[in-house]
Amino acid sequence: MDRSGIDMLLLEGTEATTQRVKTEMKAHNWVHFACHGIQDVSEPLKSGVHLHDGRLELLEIMRQQIPNPKLAFLSACQTSKGDCQKKLCI
Repeated sequence: MDRSGIDMLLLEGTEATTQRVKTEMKAHNWVHFACHGIQDVSEPLKSGVHLHDGRLELLEIMRQQIPNPKLAFLSACQTSKGDCQKKLCI
């Protein structure tokens, strides 16, 4: 718990593994991903965020039995890119 009284957990570096993040998502109802991400336009459910030991895909996140989800905030590259069919996406 931080000074504001909010129960929080920061996973960085080697702590930010796919398994640990999936486990901790079940214990917290807010999650903020601030990391590298990848969008797979041909198979959107394979899109995901890059963690210490690999990609946590969207489908895996959706499969988690999170008891009381409130908010997921993604500030990873490509999370708001969309499906651009042109050579240049802005």
